[in-house]
Amino acid sequence: MRLPAASALASFLAGPTVQLPRAVVCIGNDAGDIDSLASALGLAVVLQQRQPDALYVPCAPFARRDFRLRQDASLLFGHCASLDDAGAPAELMHLDDLGGGAASWRDADSLTVALTDHNVCLPGVTEAVGGAPVAAIVDHHNDEAKHVDTAALREVDPAVGSCCSLIVEMADAATLGGALGVLLLGAIAIDTRGFDPTLLGTKYNGRYLTLALTLTLTPTLTPTLMSSPNPHQVQRARPNPHPNLDPNPIPNPYE
Repeated sequence: MRLPAASALASFLAGPTVQLPRAVVCIGNDAGDIDSLASALGLAVVLQQRQPDALYVPCAPFARRDFRLRQDASLLFGHCASLDDAGAPAELMHLDDLGGGAASWRDADSLTVALTDHNVCLPGVTEAVGGAPVAAIVDHHNDEAKHVDTAALREVDPAVGSCCSLIVEMADAATLGGALGVLLLGAIAIDTRGFDPTLLGTKYNGRYLTLALTLTLTPTLTPTLMSSPNPHQVQRARPNPHPNLDPNPIPNPYE
């Protein structure tokens, strides 16, 4: 199975072409959790289908060598894509790929950024893209009202618990099959602790259940989903810096 938007990295590193004269880097917050990674990838796929004359490139907000440190992401992405020698999805751009690859797009003044799972572009990303403007935001945190003059697409809804929920609502059924559907459903399932009934009304609601049902009933998703890792396995794989003191995983400042 190939990762969605698998050819985007190679196309981005090759630079602008007549067919793809501009590029949009889709990137999540610096915590780099599964919701950030999957939502960035999902947004790239959704917008690429809407605007095929631009190149939408999902990007992990950390160095390639650090992907293996996120054991929950390694487990879920490893089910959906080939991992390289660094333990990262080979076809997914990372922050250390972005700096050099962005130069030709910056020189052509044809580079913009799309943010997922946060709504203020972080200094490291701003530097890597040479100050390229933010053209789109999809997020579920409180809106800090930044990039209002440049973000033509602005979907900020703190009422949902995961950014991937918003991506599912933006996508059509044909988009949600295969690896992308597994990644999006995985992020939502982890956020709801596998739809634990005791968390109904606190961690998730009927809107979440509808989204999950939409994904699980997608015909092209079913064969992939049957062999996917259990959400509880992925949740347990999240790193814990103090295993003797705190049974909970590393806190995410964006949660």
